[in-house]
This record gives sequence, structure tokens and C-alpha cells, in this order.
Amino acid sequence: MTARYPVLQRPSGTALLEWVNELAPELLPVYNKDHPGRNVVVLGSFKGWYEMVKPYRERLRAAGFYPLAPQGEVITRYANGFEVLDTDTGKIATLSRRLGRAMTEREISVLLEALFITAIRIGDLTYVAGLPRDLDDGTYIGETVSGELGIAMVCGPVYGTEISPTLDDRDGYDGWVSHFAAHVAMIDVVTPEELGVQYATIRT
Repeated sequence: MTARYPVLQRPSGTALLEWVNELAPELLPVYNKDHPGRNVVVLGSFKGWYEMVKPYRERLRAAGFYPLAPQGEVITRYANGFEVLDTDTGKIATLSRRLGRAMTEREISVLLEALFITAIRIGDLTYVAGLPRDLDDGTYIGETVSGELGIAMVCGPVYGTEISPTLDDRDGYDGWVSHFAAHVAMIDVVTPEELGVQYATIRT
């Protein structure tokens, strides 16, 4: 088994999703048909998971949306700098068991990002929750979230909190600034509650 699924020195999301499709398709995000038109993915720096991302997810849930991702409650550990939620630990264990070997930290981080992007692609809308100024020296979006935001813009409507049109300059993303600013300018700033009213005519 391990010969068929060797350790990937440079894992790609495509390769890991192929493994998931072959070995554990139940790990893939599934569109909730009980909430047609209201399957949402919440984007945001996990630096603000407890203060921003999770609370906004719960407000969206209360407003009648189904959060496709993220679905966890607490950050349990980090893998290659990527936050692993409690719901992710079971996915990692399942795929590792079926691969016949432990996944590397790099494989884990790429897998979780690939599953998250899959959720964006099948969802109806995306909500961006940026860190407020009292948690950072300005609203914060990092490289990973900015990439996810670009994908979300292609897949469907994007709403969210007010985000600064520049990336955090401490992270050295100068080359991304103009591209990112264009995406931020397209975000419809609205609260989860206002969005719930806006989507009230969609059958649930």
C-alpha cells in the first residue's frame, strides 16, 4: 500500500484529492441540499479563529446559512504552520490509516487547504472575516486567504467585513498588493444578519 502511495516530497492538492477520492471519499465536503443557495464558506486568518472567524461562522449559521467550511470548534495543533481543527484530526487519521502510513506535516497542510478550496468551489457564497484593529494593527489577510479569495471570486458572490485593500506588509507580499486590492474592492460589505435578510427569499 505504501508503495502505491509514497511520501510526497512536494505534495500537490490535486494528488492528495485523488488519494482521498480513491481511499476516503467520505472526507470530501458535501453540499447540504437542506440549505439550497445558502451553503457558505468563511474565509479569514486563523490567527483570529476564536475572535473573528468562528464567531462570524456562528452568526451566519444563526442567519440561516449552512457553513460548509470551516466546521471545527477548536484548533488542536499546527501542521507545517497550518491550523488543524478538531474535525480535521479524524480526517488525517482516516486517510493515514488507508494510506498505510502516517502523513507528513506538509501533506497534511496541503490536504486541508485542498479540502477547503473544494468547499469554496461547491458552495453558494463566501464570507470574508478580517481581523479588527483591536486584534491587529489593521485588518489582516495573509497570503493563503488572499489566494482563497481569488478562487472564491470566480466561484460565486463574496461578502464580508470591511478589509484593508493592502496585505500585511510585515509578511512581504508587496507583489500581491494591486491584485489583492482589486479583489477586496469587489467584496460586498454586509453583516451576517443583513445577509440573512437578503437571502430570505431563498427556500431552506
